[in-house]
Amino acid sequence: MNDLSARLGGLLKRNLAMRIRLILTFVLLAAALGNSPAHAFGKELEERKWLEASTDNFKIYSQLSKKETLKLVRHLEIFRQVAAIFTGVGLASSPVPTVIYAVPSGKAARELSIDSRYAGFFRTGLRRNLIVVRDHPGTNEVATIMHEYVHYLTGSFGKYVYPMWFEEGFAEYLSSMEVRADEIIVGGVPPERHSSFRTHRWINMREIVSRRSGDDWTAQRSWMFYSEAWALVHFLMNRTEEELRFNDQLEAYIQKLDAGGDSIASFETAFGISIEDLDREVQIYLSGSRIPGIVLSADSIAPELEPDVTQVSREAISLELGNFALAAGDYERAERWYRIASNEPDLEAKAQAGLGDTMKFRDRVDEALPYFERALELAPRDPYCQLDMAEFWDYRARNVEEPALRDEYFDLARSYYAEALELNPSLPEVYAMYGRSYLLEGENYEEAVDMLEEARRLLRSNNQIKLWLAGAYLGAGRNQDAAVAARSVLSWSHEESEASTQAQKILDETGATD
Repeated sequence: MNDLSARLGGLLKRNLAMRIRLILTFVLLAAALGNSPAHAFGKELEERKWLEASTDNFKIYSQLSKKETLKLVRHLEIFRQVAAIFTGVGLASSPVPTVIYAVPSGKAARELSIDSRYAGFFRTGLRRNLIVVRDHPGTNEVATIMHEYVHYLTGSFGKYVYPMWFEEGFAEYLSSMEVRADEIIVGGVPPERHSSFRTHRWINMREIVSRRSGDDWTAQRSWMFYSEAWALVHFLMNRTEEELRFNDQLEAYIQKLDAGGDSIASFETAFGISIEDLDREVQIYLSGSRIPGIVLSADSIAPELEPDVTQVSREAISLELGNFALAAGDYERAERWYRIASNEPDLEAKAQAGLGDTMKFRDRVDEALPYFERALELAPRDPYCQLDMAEFWDYRARNVEEPALRDEYFDLARSYYAEALELNPSLPEVYAMYGRSYLLEGENYEEAVDMLEEARRLLRSNNQIKLWLAGAYLGAGRNQDAAVAARSVLSWSHEESEASTQAQKILDETGATD
């Protein structure tokens, strides 16, 4: 990495005289979602007016006005560009699309599973990423969504797996970005972070830097960790010009950790400050009445975007809502929406495959098969229709007792996986599911490794792929590789979850010390 100020190459205008006031910062999407029109909430969700806008990086389905939808698109692209500048990652096109639903508060938000306490959520997936946001002026919960999007960007395109304090603190730092007419401010101080230093007990920086998970923390202690991680990143990125070699220092620090260095010694050597001094310096930094932000020129950062904004047909939005409900496990609503979508000839193949999935996941497999067959009849060259059929036979293979039937079903599944790869060799879901089909005991673990390594290359941020790959390495007797993959899952989980539990079991089986 190069020096931060050099990397910004004229885009970054450092203005230490300017101080960010302690006000509620409207983050990226909150700024974009104001003043939406009234909606007829008596209508079913698919009957309401939906707009669609697409860029190379996002597809937005919006119930907001055309003006607000365009503003949302611009802000999303600005955030992505700013995140690229500060992370140093080279952002290629994502291997899976990011689909965004923007809706007003009220019934529409509830129907899309947005908790009334939050502005939305972000979910990653093998086939698509999903962001759902509601228009709720005055909330800063949208920062949480963008916090998770930063994780996705660094996980997908970054060079390293970062330690927990940096991963979480940096996501907090970027997610508080404020977009104005002619400038973008990064490093503003969210009031809830500033107030936590007055109301919660300080955690020693030695523990912040060495922490790898927060599983055993109380809610208050976890909140303080996020606040201090944010403060530490803020402090390191805003040292004096003579000391500002943050990116070089960070790279040196990560390299020392990767080589097996002690977390505290590596930090002290790379950043040139003792852990005891760090505690004192960060608290002094926070005690100042003004904390510096970084100002970017909006004209230099903002992409020139004027995407077409078109109204979505009832059938087209029903297909998208069906996909949303399917991912959420709401199979009855998914079925209703897919049946509506199937009335449009251009959408029928995808809708038929969706109907097959709604039957499959309700264990009505005999009813499911004709839908998948119809989808393939309509669109035999569509790799997703081939993939959906493959996953149907994969599902059946995992839910039968007879070994002969299991083998037969897996053979069928793999034939459709192979056809999907022939049609499109760049879909991470195909490699992931194809590789997973070899993970049962006694199967071909080396084949699983080959497929899952390619899936990981295409979709580096996905923990499920890394977990399956760790299991494949273990089955193939490659314990060291299994331990590395399992540690990666644990590093990115940072919390107790089914994936982290399974990863720890694999790590234990390798005999490696964590």
